[in-house]
Amino acid sequence: MKKLFALILSLSMVLSFAACGDGSDKTDDKKETTTTATEVVATTAAETTAAETTAAETTAAETTVAEATVAETTAPAPSEDLPAGTIADTDLYSIVITGIEKSEMGDFEIGVELENRSADKNYTFNTWDAAVNGVQASCVLYEEVAAGKKANAEILLFTSAIPEGVIDDATVIELDFYVEDADDIFADRVADISYTYYPEGEAAATYYEREPAADEIVLVDNDYFTMALTGYEIDDFWGHTFSIVVINKSDKNLNLSADNVSVNDYMVDPIYYETVFPGKIAFTEMIWDSDELAKNGITEIAKVEFDIVAIDADSEDWFADPLVTEKVIVE
Repeated sequence: MKKLFALILSLSMVLSFAACGDGSDKTDDKKETTTTATEVVATTAAETTAAETTAAETTAAETTVAEATVAETTAPAPSEDLPAGTIADTDLYSIVITGIEKSEMGDFEIGVELENRSADKNYTFNTWDAAVNGVQASCVLYEEVAAGKKANAEILLFTSAIPEGVIDDATVIELDFYVEDADDIFADRVADISYTYYPEGEAAATYYEREPAADEIVLVDNDYFTMALTGYEIDDFWGHTFSIVVINKSDKNLNLSADNVSVNDYMVDPIYYETVFPGKIAFTEMIWDSDELAKNGITEIAKVEFDIVAIDADSEDWFADPLVTEKVIVE
């Protein structure tokens, strides 16, 4: 009996120790689990803080880059208080006239010094709009200047096509300059500058005053412009040419074109599309190709009919009605 009781007591103690051992393991597991969770929370918090700091630094960097980009692409307006001959002098560029010469052909060459002060952008400096003594003229300048560099260039001002005696000396020259990103044709212009140059000083400026010829034919005369036919000639190279003078009486840039053109009652389109600046006089030409006329048996123009159409050259509405459409008949 005692042996049985001792055996039972021994088994009870073994089971008791086993139970204690299981409880100790579970407690350790709980401790380990708790410690791991705390570490995860701490690590996550630290990573979150680091991520937020990185995001803040990235945002600050992006803001700095954005501000730098705006500063680079938004060119300051050229100062109006500049020395004579200095067209523009800004943080990003400068344009200075260095002299003017008249060629043997009667055209003018204007020397300019161009400077690109940008840190990392290549610029093109160009112009194609000009007027001399109030008379519209064509001109050419297209010069690419690398970032941080300078260039000497020439504006070619073509006046030899203007009738003789209209411009002898250039006393007042009006120019439009454009500075653009040379590597991105879709970028906004860096600058759009209008400048008036007085080669002999403003006091010496004279403007052409035109007296109508006795034999010219007034084609159109309205509130916007006057158009007159001043001559007709046949040239072996150019073809049949009407010489036409246009006086823009408005404050708008006018685009002029000829529609529904017939010659001796045959439909034959000429070359004629002109932009005339506000308040300026333009000597233009309407030209028919001789071969095109010959296809219709025309060797000499006896009668011309067309619609002259004038639109606002600066209008952003491509479908806007023309300012003027007038029927013209020349016989």
